[in-house]
Amino acid sequence: MSNANNAADAGAPLLELRGVSKEFHVPGHRVPLSAVSDVSFSVHEGETLGLVGESGCGKSTTARVIIQAPRPTRGEVLLRGVNMTALHGQSLRKARREVQMVFQDPYSSLDPRWKVRDLVAEPLRVNHMGTRTERAARVDELLSVVGLDPKQYGDRKPGNLSGGQAQRVGIARALALSPSLVICDEAVSSLDVSIRAQILNLLEDLRQELGLTYLFIAHDLTVVKHVSDWVGVMYLGRLCEHGRSDVIYRSPAHPYTASLLAAVSETATAPDRSDAGEIPSPFNPPSGCRFRTRCPYAQERCAEEVPELRILSAGHRVACHFPLATS
Repeated sequence: MSNANNAADAGAPLLELRGVSKEFHVPGHRVPLSAVSDVSFSVHEGETLGLVGESGCGKSTTARVIIQAPRPTRGEVLLRGVNMTALHGQSLRKARREVQMVFQDPYSSLDPRWKVRDLVAEPLRVNHMGTRTERAARVDELLSVVGLDPKQYGDRKPGNLSGGQAQRVGIARALALSPSLVICDEAVSSLDVSIRAQILNLLEDLRQELGLTYLFIAHDLTVVKHVSDWVGVMYLGRLCEHGRSDVIYRSPAHPYTASLLAAVSETATAPDRSDAGEIPSPFNPPSGCRFRTRCPYAQERCAEEVPELRILSAGHRVACHFPLATS
């Protein structure tokens, strides 16, 4: 999942975001809420990009903008080189088949009145794919792929499943249309640790067996470390650091990334006060660098100039005027 700037030899990306922004007009506020601001990255086929950051940083909005629900305020979303923001009607519905989502809470994403086999068959039925017999066979195949016996679980309803089993159903449904890209939006954050590991292993096995590409959204950097080839770090709607997973975890260049790593690792080095203070309002983000009000290294330039993502080294970009020393 390399960015086009540092992986030109990897071929054309499967997914590319170019200057994507999303604003929402909220009743009672004169200015729009800036949920995502000028985000650009690319994901190459067969790899996983982990997108991390605190709650409210714009990760989930970015995911939904990719599938055009909602559409971005500005910018382009390209899937296999096709600009999805320019598609409408049947063309957009067809393109969306290539991108499916696995959500945080499997119970809220599964209709409690439906049986498991009907939930998994729904994408096939809606898209008029196959006969009833063919759809039934496909459902059995999908349930088996995610580790659920169709005979044992096919006629159960979500309320009769454990959290891990329900998430396996969600994964099976996401795979029904044979997508190229699967967006996992906090897909394991609601599961306990032992079940979380099982689902992560399942996702990795599916990636290798089916040639899937993942955009893996999480706030837990420990989880992202084990599943991602590349990592993008978001803060208050902007992408502040992007690079290969091993580089980011070994040598974070942005003070915010370092503070996130310090929160999950006793050996990580972080600025003394990088987690001080509250996150600013997205209705009125700080001028210049949005992290400057919480950053111990902030200087006058940080308030006056928005830092753009720039290349530090091969496979590593950072949006910081005074990046941390890297090795």
